[in-house]
Amino acid sequence: MKKTMITTLFAAMAMAAGVAQAENFYFGVGVGQTKFNSANAVAGDKTKDTSYSLLGGYNLNENFGAEVSYSQLGRYTVVGGGSLDATATSFVGVARTEVAPNCEVFGKIGVASVSAKDNMIGSLTLGTTTTKTDVTYGLGAGYKFNESFGIRASWDRYKVQPTAAAQKATADSFMLTGVYSF
Repeated sequence: MKKTMITTLFAAMAMAAGVAQAENFYFGVGVGQTKFNSANAVAGDKTKDTSYSLLGGYNLNENFGAEVSYSQLGRYTVVGGGSLDATATSFVGVARTEVAPNCEVFGKIGVASVSAKDNMIGSLTLGTTTTKTDVTYGLGAGYKFNESFGIRASWDRYKVQPTAAAQKATADSFMLTGVYSF
């Protein structure tokens, strides 16, 4: 179901690119680090992991846009064995302003569907995946090398719920993303 939704979203964006002004579309590939924050964390837990993202967006004008992304948030590993793998699919509105030539700052807010796979040893829900949709938000800054290529650094916060009974946690994702604009 989730793969179908992601494929449909990206296909719709690709088809719209041929119809609308191509200069308003962009896509990006990012790599970074996610830090998981949980009330259940203990000393020795590995709460940071490498994360990856794919995103596509449309600029409505120079200050506002919309963006869809898929992020592999990484793995939270607990002392004694077991882990939690998290992914997120998000749709956000983006507000940006130029602060210097070719430099911008932006904020974003929207919804994210976060899936968490429970690989905890001794867990009654071992191997199950819990998906929760909730608010997501973030901040960042970008630099355009030219009309087509740019780079941006961003921070995004996601809410994660490993199992229906578990306490909610958050995942802070710090990304460096290469962006190509049409």
